[in-house]
Amino acid sequence: MLWRTALAALLLVSAASADAAKLLRRGLDSEVESLDPQKGIAIYDISVQQDLLEGLTVLDIDRQPIPGAATGWEVSADGLTYVFHLRPDGKWSNGDPVTAGDFVYALRREVDPATGAADPTAIRPILNAEEILAGTEKDITKLGVEATDPLTLTIHLKRRAIDLPLKLADRSALPLHRATIEKWGNDWPRPGHFVGNGAYTLEDWVPQSSITLAKNPLYRDAAQVRIDRVQFIVTDDQQAAEKRWEADELDVFDRPPIQDLAKLRASYPGELVSAPIDVHRFITINMSRAPLGTDLRIRQALSLALDRETLAGKVLPDGSLPAYSMVPPVIRGYEAQPVFFKDMSMAERLTLARKLMAEAGYGPDKPLKLTMVYPTQEDYRRELAAATVMWKEIGVELTLDNMQWQVFLSQVQQKNYDLGILGEINLGDDLESSFQNYQSSNATYNWPGYKSEAYDADFARGLVAATEAERLSAFEAAERQMMTDMPELPVTFQVSNVLVHKRVIGWHADTLFPLTRWLDVKDSNS
Repeated sequence: MLWRTALAALLLVSAASADAAKLLRRGLDSEVESLDPQKGIAIYDISVQQDLLEGLTVLDIDRQPIPGAATGWEVSADGLTYVFHLRPDGKWSNGDPVTAGDFVYALRREVDPATGAADPTAIRPILNAEEILAGTEKDITKLGVEATDPLTLTIHLKRRAIDLPLKLADRSALPLHRATIEKWGNDWPRPGHFVGNGAYTLEDWVPQSSITLAKNPLYRDAAQVRIDRVQFIVTDDQQAAEKRWEADELDVFDRPPIQDLAKLRASYPGELVSAPIDVHRFITINMSRAPLGTDLRIRQALSLALDRETLAGKVLPDGSLPAYSMVPPVIRGYEAQPVFFKDMSMAERLTLARKLMAEAGYGPDKPLKLTMVYPTQEDYRRELAAATVMWKEIGVELTLDNMQWQVFLSQVQQKNYDLGILGEINLGDDLESSFQNYQSSNATYNWPGYKSEAYDADFARGLVAATEAERLSAFEAAERQMMTDMPELPVTFQVSNVLVHKRVIGWHADTLFPLTRWLDVKDSNS
């Protein structure tokens, strides 16, 4: 009897260990560019980076900023000084305490031109950040951040920024372990070297295959982290990834092929989850080239003739919505400012489009010849093939020119194009990110090269607004101006379609990159 009791106890311990070792397998749309949050611009790196590192604030599962490495903060009466209080139990994965100095080091590194940070947008409101980035201020220690004591970080702003807690959840504001970076240099974000303060540690990285993270026992809230290991599996081949999900080799896959959505929804009710997200697709117009950039009538005609209902409902039936404004409808409290023809019928739009083209000197007998550049991607190709037919009706001959992403990006940034198609993604209700690209002074991400004093003034007013109502009103005015000038043509508001096995608990389709620590998995037999 004694051996039976011992065997039963051993089996119970083994079963408990198996239950405790929870694994989540998440699809990763492409190979990670870098796990250094200040270096890579690839959007899908975010999921991994923010599981490994935690900022002063984080976005909760509903995309709202909440305390992260900080317990809370105070704001001065003039809105120009924020004081953040760090958690006394915060630790790096090697046991070192997380201090205010770690954030000072990271933020200075972010603005240092020598770093070549990919996108320091989130910290631009900090005092002297713009000047250091531009090279007009050479002393990075003049950035408006200081460690008042090991657990107190003071941030001085050059202007009011009521959305700073949201901005500080961005990867550009994540802390870094200075000793690790100084020891390993560019190799610091590798297995065996990486030191983070997030809920997970870097266990393994197989290029072009997968990245595996393990629960960090030193994380300040480790008791509430329910998943023990998360494996990010590269799923750039959509069809292959769909098969892997169906074979139960993936728990979550967020880019199933559009042509399979109806079948998947019928075959796996409740496991294909969908929701609108803060992503809009648009056609950018090179405003530095005639006649597109010099004749508003042509831009209006192109927008009028674009049948967004057909594009969203038939060409790419993924649930996306026709877009008549720049800001998606998911932004809380914001009232979109659509183009003037939103409520016109398609027949009325085409009649007006032909009239405008004729006034500009073009028509079927004298077509306007344009080239559209786009990244190599099937959904872009299908969408633009349909646009080619639509625009032919108003006397536009469109040539499509596809290219690899980096080549495409270079062409657009150098303004070596007529038209291009792009998408913009925001992770939280970050209106500023939606508008900042189109400032006259933005030389990098102002895709059309748009310049408008009225737009700049409205945007600037929104930046320094003292209340949310003032901020929303200013940005709404900026959008009205932009939709009048039409440097871009809104096409669709995107919807997230994610295959999520029933064993995954807590996934929200409207949250693009949820932290793994918000999720849980249950046994497949439960």
